Amino acid sequence: MPWAWNRPREAGRPGLSEQLPARPASPRRTRVRLCLAALALVTLATAGCEVRLSNRAAAKATVVEMGEEAGRYYFKPDKLQAAVGQALTLSLRNVGAIAHNLSIDEFKVSQDVAAGQNSTVTFTPTRRGTFRVYCNVPGHVDLGMVAELTVR
Repeated sequence: MPWAWNRPREAGRPGLSEQLPARPASPRRTRVRLCLAALALVTLATAGCEVRLSNRAAAKATVVEMGEEAGRYYFKPDKLQAAVGQALTLSLRNVGAIAHNLSIDEFKVSQDVAAGQNSTVTFTPTRRGTFRVYCNVPGHVDLGMVAELTVR
């Protein structure tokens, strides 16, 4: 029987859509559908990870310069901010001609930095308040090497 789309429907005979048998799903088509479904799941899962990673990346290190200038020893900036329970990363840059240190007793932080070198220290403040930041090298506090950390 030739195609039925140009013939009027006869009484008792099925129409065109009813005449064609349902096509069974081929293994290739099934694989394609499974791959597309897996790709959709991976895309959704990675979208959530991307948000978390970008939040971590947003927490940049705070650069703290330390050194000596005209007989005064210093930290720049001399006022630091942090949030309780959130990790704080300090990127320490010793631009001076001698070794320095950054210490915060309340959080058990003590990091030495050789002259002309860089170092990084990460810690998590566990309580609110204002805390003394200082250089523990003998005599440096007397020469002004102090700063302040405010944790909110």
